Amino acid sequence: MSSLDEIKKKLNIEEMDKSSRKEMFNKFVEKGGKVIKEKSKTQPLRFNRTKQIEVNEKLARQNELIKQKYRSSPRKQNTETITRVPSENRKYSFMQFIRGFLSGTFALSKKFNKKFTKNVLDELSTILSSLNFICSQFVSIEPEQKWKMVDYLNSQFSLSYEILMRFYDLYRINSLTRIQNYFKNVNHIECTEVLKNILSFYRDLVILYPYWETSKEQLWKAISYQQNSSELQPPLPRSKINRYIDKLFDYYLPHLHTIITYNENLKLPYELEYVREYLKINAEEDIGSISKRLADEKAIYLAELEKEKEERKKVLKESVEKKEMDKIPKYIQKGLAIIDAIIDKIPEKLKEDKQAQLFEANEKMLYFYYLFNEFDKEYSFLLTSSQLKLTSRLESGVRTDLRSDFDETFIKFNEIANFIREYIELMEEYHNLKIELEDSPLVLQQKIASQNLKRTQLFNEIRSRSIHFFKKFSISLQKLINDYRQDRLLLQNPEDPLQFTLGRGTRKKFQNVPIIKAIAAAFSFSSAFHYYLSFDALSQKSLYLDKKTEEGPVEDELAPLDKTEEKDPS
Repeated sequence: MSSLDEIKKKLNIEEMDKSSRKEMFNKFVEKGGKVIKEKSKTQPLRFNRTKQIEVNEKLARQNELIKQKYRSSPRKQNTETITRVPSENRKYSFMQFIRGFLSGTFALSKKFNKKFTKNVLDELSTILSSLNFICSQFVSIEPEQKWKMVDYLNSQFSLSYEILMRFYDLYRINSLTRIQNYFKNVNHIECTEVLKNILSFYRDLVILYPYWETSKEQLWKAISYQQNSSELQPPLPRSKINRYIDKLFDYYLPHLHTIITYNENLKLPYELEYVREYLKINAEEDIGSISKRLADEKAIYLAELEKEKEERKKVLKESVEKKEMDKIPKYIQKGLAIIDAIIDKIPEKLKEDKQAQLFEANEKMLYFYYLFNEFDKEYSFLLTSSQLKLTSRLESGVRTDLRSDFDETFIKFNEIANFIREYIELMEEYHNLKIELEDSPLVLQQKIASQNLKRTQLFNEIRSRSIHFFKKFSISLQKLINDYRQDRLLLQNPEDPLQFTLGRGTRKKFQNVPIIKAIAAAFSFSSAFHYYLSFDALSQKSLYLDKKTEEGPVEDELAPLDKTEEKDPS
């Protein structure tokens, strides 16, 4: 059949005038011809509104049936999560797989989507470790600073500090490593091996989900507070922190939901109400529980602080000599017996120790010098020894990391040692002055008075720092002892014997002694040393054990200890 263009060409229609075309058209119609009209290519779509309403109602009824079925058996679904069945006996829904594929979680090969896998392996650990590092600056701090931070953040929103603690706890390195190793080596979507770890992470995100936007504000508020007090630059810009938090809730949480519903074969709507019902989040782990524990901890801390002040006032009114020995704990009595034995041997040791001969016979620094040397020689190895296999522990939102505590304490130990060396240099100057100004008694008296003042100030600085050092060290040792009596989680090898590399003619007190016994002995000695500095012979501010007036001004032995003891010099 000829095309329309060929017909026009044969009839020479293009060359006809208007009247000839009209005459031909009329003849065409008279003979029974019909005009064909071309349909519009952009006709408007016509909807059957009645049919559309019926379809929508049918979909709504199906969704309601799914929700009712889920409500009727939430306990059964939760039981399946806890008691796992072998993977070969599991049933995996094809529709759940299709949903996972369309959402970008799964691939057709029944592996995880390549982009999602790459994000889990590379980006997720960066996000969690960065948020952990930021929050650690507000969580792992000294008690006094911690409670100031809690009061500041919770002044406008009572859950602010708890939100920071929960973000800090998201970074569980062992669980995250297991998930990443699975994604790297296995990568199959039927992931029963790491489903428990994924569920734990999913649970933490669901608890924090209602505070998605609030967490951004509160985290930056904490950073700004620290920046104003310490003048330090924020570790990450605000935009990056917000992007990290958005990625957790907007990207990872939906993907985790898809993985869990597929592996558990659940028809679980992605709605907070149904997810929380499925996870069975109780009051003890829900948001607000940590804030309640913080309030209790703060009350205990303030009560202990008040108790310490009252005890200090009581000690100032009564001398230690009048106290009965049975009021002192037994472990301190054992340590005091060791201290007394060391002091008794000082006259004998002085004959061979030229450095100690610089001190005067009744000078407090002489006693401190030998006691500190004893600690350095026999007990200080606990601060740095690799023989102690310590593990950190997280309990009730509070992280216990004794290795980190020992590292900080060791720094304070070295600071005290430096001050002792400085004091010895002062004593060398003191003796040189006596020789140089022997013929100028008035000048000598002035110089010695000035030297005595410097020595007094330096000794009190040493004593104050030592009080805080031995208190902190004793608390760390007490944690190890209590843990050994109960859970044994902090120290992995309490019964292992200690081994030291000994030179010829040298001897170590704890050679081949079990670690826990050395810890108990160090705790007894450190507690007694703290007691000796705080309440016993070395507790007062004077330079000598007995008052001396002939060589310059010496402060009263009964001077109050409030500022020296209460303020941490570090």
